[in-house]
Amino acid sequence: MRRVIIIIGLLSICNLTIAQNYKSVNINDIEAQILNLVNKHRIDNGLSELEISQALCYVADEHVRDLYDNKTYEKTNSLHSWSRKSGYKPINFYKPKNAIKKIKAKPKEVVNYVGDCLEIAYYNDGIVNAENIVSFWKMQHQTNSLMLNSQPYAYPEWEVMGIAEYNGFVCLWFGPTTDNASIIKIEKDYGRSKSSEVASNIKTTNNQASNNQEKAKEQIKEPPTVIYDFDKVDGRPERFYLIVFSSTDESNCRDFFKSLLDKGNDDAEILKVDGKIRVSLKCFSTREEADKYKNEIIRTTEFKDAWILRR
Repeated sequence: MRRVIIIIGLLSICNLTIAQNYKSVNINDIEAQILNLVNKHRIDNGLSELEISQALCYVADEHVRDLYDNKTYEKTNSLHSWSRKSGYKPINFYKPKNAIKKIKAKPKEVVNYVGDCLEIAYYNDGIVNAENIVSFWKMQHQTNSLMLNSQPYAYPEWEVMGIAEYNGFVCLWFGPTTDNASIIKIEKDYGRSKSSEVASNIKTTNNQASNNQEKAKEQIKEPPTVIYDFDKVDGRPERFYLIVFSSTDESNCRDFFKSLLDKGNDDAEILKVDGKIRVSLKCFSTREEADKYKNEIIRTTEFKDAWILRR
């Protein structure tokens, strides 16, 4: 199954002066534009620019090639899955047990990266347009929060990002650790045969990762809880939310939401709909995706009463 994403509306074109700094990792024009637009979005929101990580660019490139070459997306209907043919531990995003935890640790497996990472992804079997991609990410609460390091992605604090685009697939990874200065140059056309050689030469700075994590922990003692109030603002496109908890007591919902985050359910959200407060485990763009995930959740987890809210 292929997903065509069409976005109407354009961002102002960001100059590509930063792209020259990406030559050492052979970033192509589309990838450079995406990185510039993401950094511009961060600056517009009072945040610092993120550096380019050769290590995470390598991870991203491995992932987009797996998604396309091994048809991983078509088989799992998820841009965050990894196949057995990738050469790494497989991840089926719709098998909920530890999926998020495995994704966070994937860069460590691939390049010995230090620190938990997350990625956002995109696919279009037509023309890949950087402005449309970043516009789409900005429109979605989860991906926008990840780019801006806001809840539920306020910790760890991002320092770097790495990107790859391949045949319509785009993966953008965020990480808390800068690459070691002695890292080797990664050729974008290295191919699968050089994977082990390249990965074995990629190192990261353990001390900096530890310092970043300690700093983030000091800054975020108790993460704030954001409630999306549909009764006041209903600007999101149609989505299907997997509801696992409901209450009229806001504090109960906040406690349940935080327990989900502690267990690695980073897509969880609190919604206020028709005066009631509900906790969503994950949202989907189609009913088919939502039903598939709900059936798996009911079968394999304690959320036996999970149901789908269309909004």
